[in-house]
Amino acid sequence: MNVRPATADDAKAIGAVFDAAVRAGWKYLGELVETPMFAPADWDQLVADHAPPNVLLVATDQTGQILGYTAAPPTTASCSCSSSTPPTPGAASEACS
Repeated sequence: MNVRPATADDAKAIGAVFDAAVRAGWKYLGELVETPMFAPADWDQLVADHAPPNVLLVATDQTGQILGYTAAPPTTASCSCSSSTPPTPGAASEACS
């Protein structure tokens, strides 16, 4: 696994990771989990909003596929939101503070 700063080209994949985590982990929402909660422009904005000095990191596999992400402002030591793709069907990791 590699960790690197996110780029504008990563926005769509970050959204896909979030959507996968929602589908796997927020089943209590019923059918709502099948519809993306955010539009593609929202993910573009997330990446833009976390340009330096803010931080948006992505974790990738050996092929460069994004497996997860985390965002953090430079003034705190905690992440504001992180998501990862489910490693197996029905498993997800999602944490927001």
